[in-house]
Amino acid sequence: PYNDISIKVLATGIGGRITSFITSGIGVTGRFVVIPTGSDTGLSSRNGTTWSSTTFPSGGTWSCITSGREEINGREIFVALKLASPEAAYSYNGTSWTSTTLPSNGPWRSVVYGDGAFVAVSDDGNEGAVSRDGIN
Repeated sequence: PYNDISIKVLATGIGGRITSFITSGIGVTGRFVVIPTGSDTGLSSRNGTTWSSTTFPSGGTWSCITSGREEINGREIFVALKLASPEAAYSYNGTSWTSTTLPSNGPWRSVVYGDGAFVAVSDDGNEGAVSRDGIN
């Protein structure tokens, strides 16, 4: 498989928050990248155990992240969305991020990768955006 990642939740706390988990496998570029809920920073890890902070191009709440492969030159890339904003960001290593802009104000909620394309969906589901490279 393209991403051979498995995450098993071991325990949850108040409100269903994950308090303990284990991971196995390797993500895009051999790195795990996550965005803590309501955060303007991300976390990256090579092993799923030791995490380092990563900073997005601007403040605000970054809501979701996905990874995939650029269609044109085949590079692996991470793509993140800023909540209720036309701003997105991309990274080739999960630690250095570059800002890019979605085609409208959205507000954007989620981004996924599949079948060679990154797809962003708005909060109300009435708008979508497709990118083959995760940048444009």
